Amino acid sequence: MEYIGNTKFIFLVFLFIRTVDGHNAIQTLEIKRITFAVFRIFYLGILVIEWGIYSIVCFLIYIILLALYLTHSK
Repeated sequence: MEYIGNTKFIFLVFLFIRTVDGHNAIQTLEIKRITFAVFRIFYLGILVIEWGIYSIVCFLIYIILLALYLTHSK
């Protein structure tokens, strides 16, 4: 997991260092900020989906364990 975090950091540094993008358009500070904001929103969206799935799985495991406990405690 450490490697993936470092890759994101290197990508963000690349976004701010580059002077032109893939279409040879000059990257001003305003465009760099917009690009960073879009990247941040996308990353936070992925993070929300990831934690949502994690929470649902934990909740289902809790319900299953509770049901097993209640059926075997009688």
